[in-house]
Amino acid sequence: MLNKIGAFFAEPPAAEPIQDSEKVASMYKHWRWRIFYSSFIAYVVFHLCRKNMAVALPVMSTDLGLSNTQLGILGSTLYITYGIGNVIFVLF
Repeated sequence: MLNKIGAFFAEPPAAEPIQDSEKVASMYKHWRWRIFYSSFIAYVVFHLCRKNMAVALPVMSTDLGLSNTQLGILGSTLYITYGIGNVIFVLF
């Protein structure tokens, strides 16, 4: 079982460098926009979840039967994840 997990995360063999400059330019343009859109959507989702959590907590408490401690841990986890996402977004 551990071998399968290790094989899944193993480094793939080195790819041959692309020599065609036009292909590199088109791939760069494609991936640049794709990464921009995915980062933007992730930031929007994090921001919306962060702002709506205060409204949702009382309803979650009654509907799901969560204690105030559990809701506090959930809220803290969301804020920590939001902060980590912002740091990663800024660094990369």
